[in-house]
Amino acid sequence: MGLFSKLFNKEAETTAAQTEAAAPSVLCPVAGTLADISTVADQAFASKTMGDGVAIVPTDSAVIAPVSGSVDALFPTGHAFGITGDNGITVMVHVGIDTVEMQGDGFTLHVAQGERVEAGQKLLDIDIDKIRAAGFDPVTMCLVAEHTCAGELHKHADGAVTTQDTAIWFA
Repeated sequence: MGLFSKLFNKEAETTAAQTEAAAPSVLCPVAGTLADISTVADQAFASKTMGDGVAIVPTDSAVIAPVSGSVDALFPTGHAFGITGDNGITVMVHVGIDTVEMQGDGFTLHVAQGERVEAGQKLLDIDIDKIRAAGFDPVTMCLVAEHTCAGELHKHADGAVTTQDTAIWFA
C-alpha cells in the first residue's frame, strides 16, 4: 500500500490495462483482425505444435518487432523470424500459410539475423495483394515459442488490432 492508501485505508485498485502493461508482453506484429491461433487453416499452427499465440489477418504491409531483443532466427525468404525477447519471451512470427514457396517475392526485409531490435521497430514489409494473388493466405501467426515468465498466458480478444496493441501477456 502507498502513503495515500494507508492514510485513507483504501487499497489501490489495479485495472486490467495496468496489469497488462506491467506484465511481460508481446505486441501485435501487424495491424489487422486478430483471432485465436486454433482457427488458422494450417494444422501445425492451429494445434499449437509450434507454440501458443494469435493469428492476425493483416490490413497493413508493415510487420514490426513484437518484443525488444535479438533476431535469432530469420528465414532468407522473409516470411518468418524469431526474436529472443529481453522480457523472457521468445516469439516466432510467421507471415502467411505456405508463403515460403514465394521464395521472398512480396517480402522486403529491413533487419538481419543477429541484429538487436526494439519493440515496434519495422522489420519487414509484405505485399498482401501479391501474397493473395499467388494463392496464399496472408494470415500472420505470432507465437510464444519459449518463455521464462511467471503466470498464465493471456491473449487479446478477437477483433481489430493495431501494432500498438498487446497481443499476448503473462499475468
